[in-house]
Amino acid sequence: MTLFKMENRRNFGFSAENPTGTKGGGTRAKDCEKLSPCIQIQPGETVTLCDTDGPGMVTHMWFTGYVGHSFILRIYWENNEQPSVEAPFSAFFGCAYDENFSDRDGNYPVLNSAAMLVAPGRGFNSYFEMPFRKHCRITMENRGEKPETLFYMISGWYGEIPENSGYFHATYRQEHPVQKGRSYVILDGVHGKGCFAGVTLASGMNGHNTCWVEGEAKMYIDGDAYPTMNYTGTEDYFGGSYGFGNDIYLNRYQTFSGLYTGLYAILGDTKEMYNHQKRFMLYRWHVKDPVYFDEDFKMTIDNLGWTGPRYDDYTSVAYWYQTEPKPVPFTLPEDKELIMELKKQLPFWDFSERKLFCFYYRVTVPLFDAKSRRISARRPRRAGELSSGSRSVSSLAHCCASCKICMSFNISAILSFGRPCWRSPKKSPGPRRRRSSSATLKPSVVLQKSLKRCNVSSFCASVTRMQVEAYLPRPTRPRSWCSCERP
Repeated sequence: MTLFKMENRRNFGFSAENPTGTKGGGTRAKDCEKLSPCIQIQPGETVTLCDTDGPGMVTHMWFTGYVGHSFILRIYWENNEQPSVEAPFSAFFGCAYDENFSDRDGNYPVLNSAAMLVAPGRGFNSYFEMPFRKHCRITMENRGEKPETLFYMISGWYGEIPENSGYFHATYRQEHPVQKGRSYVILDGVHGKGCFAGVTLASGMNGHNTCWVEGEAKMYIDGDAYPTMNYTGTEDYFGGSYGFGNDIYLNRYQTFSGLYTGLYAILGDTKEMYNHQKRFMLYRWHVKDPVYFDEDFKMTIDNLGWTGPRYDDYTSVAYWYQTEPKPVPFTLPEDKELIMELKKQLPFWDFSERKLFCFYYRVTVPLFDAKSRRISARRPRRAGELSSGSRSVSSLAHCCASCKICMSFNISAILSFGRPCWRSPKKSPGPRRRRSSSATLKPSVVLQKSLKRCNVSSFCASVTRMQVEAYLPRPTRPRSWCSCERP
């Protein structure tokens, strides 16, 4: 919209100070005085925030207060009894994990996009344009256990809207966890002509914690048997690449928040990639690249990692427009199932499928030949997977000896730390075990940062060690002057 173009429109603004949104219906307070800047919503109560006749358009919604996932936001168009927008308040604004509003650096996560803004201090803003012809009603329900205070402002204008204007829709869905081997459905059951506008996704890692972003995003348009829009990975759909890692040597995620896409918050206790029990919040707005459909629309995303299908927690809200106001295709879960909890850290090993998974490790399984008294190496297993059928000599594998599940495993594995580099040769000589005194007394900055990784090389080295990136020689003590060993 061009601001210098004059239109025959009249503004409205619904708030606690002007609950009717009428012209001149705001506060009767004196200068520098507050009368009723907020409302209180009791447990089990549903309050109406906006109730007005059209034609017109809602252009901005602002909320704040300690309201979160237990509060349900609903929007009704044209006096319909069923809402066209229904989602937990925090999930609607891309903040499904609202129990702990601090990111990995201890800061308030900021979503700074063109369609929505989540500002520091719990400021929730929606800039989705929501036209209506006859009537608009917006409500808020408290499904929590205690009363909460809500500040709000819903603004827009009255006036003629274009004939081809669509109605805004949003629906909530969750799977905790995702059914393993099945695609997660973001949106389905949409019939009619419309336009897909975007999605917010909250992902919580469970189980073996390697790469989690290999799942493809797929869009089925107008009866497709196979998807028309097919994105190559989860991070690719949300505008990133290579697992949202900023540097393979730093081994850490990096958040970003753009106009139309972002990974804007990571909840967890460390910054490292593939660390277990992390929680991610992502968004993607199809503002510049809308997806149109005439008959029906469906969108799915795979929960897939390097080790195969996963069973992570997925929570999403899909946004779209349609020519006619339709009820939401999915119903909300029960109160006890709607809780979004930040789960505690799981053990390093996952025994759910009689397999051992270990992120950071690449595994080879040696086989001892009794006749030749030599060790022959089998083909390497998948990254992070220990197979059954041999005896464990690794100290890391011994930590599972007390587990009943592990008792059936006779594991012999030699673990080599680091992520695999597929461009490097499969076999390479082991690391240097000796270094000069000058190099040891004056280590480089890179060497100092890699001490933790290199300290484990003493029991991880092998004649069949896989070549990996970021693998540096293990530092040793300086040699004695009386030593006859060559450097």
